[in-house]
Amino acid sequence: IERLHEKAVAYSVDLVVANFYKKDGDAVFPVDSFFREEGCYDKIDFQKLLIDNQGDSLCGRLIARSLFDMAVWRPSFACARIGEDQVVMLQLCNHVSFVYCWSGYSYYYVQRPTSVVHDTDELRIADRSFHYMVALVDLLSAERFEREIRLRILYRALSMACLYLRSWYALDSERTVVVRHYVRDFYIRDRAMRDFMFSQNRLTYIMLFICYLSPALAECVSSLRRVFQRK
Repeated sequence: IERLHEKAVAYSVDLVVANFYKKDGDAVFPVDSFFREEGCYDKIDFQKLLIDNQGDSLCGRLIARSLFDMAVWRPSFACARIGEDQVVMLQLCNHVSFVYCWSGYSYYYVQRPTSVVHDTDELRIADRSFHYMVALVDLLSAERFEREIRLRILYRALSMACLYLRSWYALDSERTVVVRHYVRDFYIRDRAMRDFMFSQNRLTYIMLFICYLSPALAECVSSLRRVFQRK
């Protein structure tokens, strides 16, 4: 914490991030974070790194209290069980000019067998995917992001939309309507978003349309893909 504070004071920043150690079973190993090299990053460059490399954990960060004072709250944020750090971190870094990324290690992360990342129950996964989508859409309505950052945030949520719609046999009909509206309004009708999806991953782009038109067909395609990947 002292080293993080030193960086915050030296570079006059309200947010300092670092690497971490991870414990998985009996093994402990260092994990390099999402930034390329140590140094000061402006807001837009930092947000790109954060979103594209899934570096939006709140763990091991030094964050000025003033940033939390500017954060907004929505009831949906409390329901998120995956991506909850992302919702908060994206808000906080949207109110800074610069962020310092330190190459040291500031956190000891223990991944337990009971963690949600290991859960394979499709009903629970679909439920968490739904709440993640709602929280993210509420965040986008509460915060003003640069257009490019907004597209990247929506792209991060794309897999959750596809995953939810593919679980067609376990879906809640009212929630399905909500997710389909998200897909229609934020992905299909938005030309800039369609172009961005196509440039990032053409297969994901195609799967989104299949999921929207026929969730059952999307699940079949996904199952066939897993079979061929195992071969």
